[in-house]
Amino acid sequence: DSIPFVMLGDLTGEISAIYGLYDRKHSETRPGYLLLDRRGVVKIAVFGQLLPPSDVVRLVSYTVSGQ
Repeated sequence: DSIPFVMLGDLTGEISAIYGLYDRKHSETRPGYLLLDRRGVVKIAVFGQLLPPSDVVRLVSYTVSGQ
């Protein structure tokens, strides 16, 4: 299925470290989501948990309709 947004990954952990999600001791990234607008402004941040895809789509829909 098509999704109405671009998904990005953080293979090096560099961006995750900025938001406090990178665990250097274990060399792993804790789960989290950042929803950014087209200017790069963070609209929603969810840290420390994985969400089902349907919940991610709902968050995006809520953010887009709330602008």
